[in-house]
Amino acid sequence: MKSLTYILLSILFLFSCSSSKSAVETPKPAVVSPTLDGGKWKLLTMRGKEPKYSDIENQITLSFNSEAKTINGYAGCNRYFGNFTTHDLEKIKFTEIGSTKRACGAPSMDLENSFLQSLGRINAYAFANNELQLLQNERVIFVFEKE
Repeated sequence: MKSLTYILLSILFLFSCSSSKSAVETPKPAVVSPTLDGGKWKLLTMRGKEPKYSDIENQITLSFNSEAKTINGYAGCNRYFGNFTTHDLEKIKFTEIGSTKRACGAPSMDLENSFLQSLGRINAYAFANNELQLLQNERVIFVFEKE
């Protein structure tokens, strides 16, 4: 009986000491999906056209704070702010949008008014080529890039 035990232990010892060839996995680079948070988004196009700024400093921007569910940015003349909610996959709604009340020339004010009115109608978002697209009923209204 003792000899059988020694034989079994010896066999187990041999198998445990044998080297096994395992496939070495090469780590894959992490794919980082864009997120709403993490910086300022700069408007590239509005309804398929580049916005006409009177001054490069008047670029429209958008920033998200997902923890507080708030937005803020520059609308071409005034600073704006508001809230947002996301639900389902890539659905978004902007609410309680307000802005400062500085007066600017007609081109800047027209652009700002159009932007803020359209922002309130956005109901979805998507990422394409590291750009943020804001959509209304599946139609791309705004395209932003990370600043």
